[in-house]
Amino acid sequence: MIKKIIFAVIAVLTASAACACSAEESGFLKITVLKIGKADAIIINSQSGAVLIDAGEEDDGAEILEKARARGIEKLDYMIITHYDKDHVGGAAEVIAGMEIGEIIEPGYKKDSGEYNAYVSAAEKAGVKRTVPSKNLSFELDGAVYDIFMPKKSSYANENDYSIAVKVKYAGLSALFAGDALDARTAELEGEKISANVLKVPHHGSFQKGNESFFKAVGPQYALITCSDKNPADSKTSSALIKAGSEVLMTSDGDIEIIFSDKGIEAFQ
Repeated sequence: MIKKIIFAVIAVLTASAACACSAEESGFLKITVLKIGKADAIIINSQSGAVLIDAGEEDDGAEILEKARARGIEKLDYMIITHYDKDHVGGAAEVIAGMEIGEIIEPGYKKDSGEYNAYVSAAEKAGVKRTVPSKNLSFELDGAVYDIFMPKKSSYANENDYSIAVKVKYAGLSALFAGDALDARTAELEGEKISANVLKVPHHGSFQKGNESFFKAVGPQYALITCSDKNPADSKTSSALIKAGSEVLMTSDGDIEIIFSDKGIEAFQ
């Protein structure tokens, strides 16, 4: 009888340990928004998958590669270029030359600029597949689902409104990356399923008339702004986010890290 009790206790303890171990190894999704001035470069990695959203300016490529490798990333499954402003595509050529990339998702327009031409040349030289989705799409990577929201018009008055928006979902949590979307584009996005725990605020925190409506539609717990001391976010944008109930984090204060896991959401800076 005593032996049976001992065996039962051991079995319970073993099962508990196994559950704890399983919980610890159940996975994660880490979002790192790099401090590279008024520019965008966001690394998203999990246990075996990695995505880069935008690649900063021309002289940011080496830092992006260094930060990616420091996270154990040797290959990018996807690179997503939201639009072709120099502070989003500038470092792409160096990243492409320095790391294997499975596929590039890009917007459906061209630009006459040195940064764009260098990006296209590097992608062609490396033989990387470049995809311009004709409509919204989703893909899954290492347990995370990425929703790609494409612009709805063939032309816009402002290039920023060509921005591809990306929503990543993992463990019941989500983050929305809105590129440099201005009012015309954020109005389109409000017609999509864009509510998210985390928002990468569009256009480096510049203030737009439609901000309050857009922030309300997203309803983020954390709002991340890519800005610098030299080019700070508009105080009216920060106020609108705080009014919407968001904690505002800015890359002017350093890299921002967000971790999604079964334990919930954690933010570090």
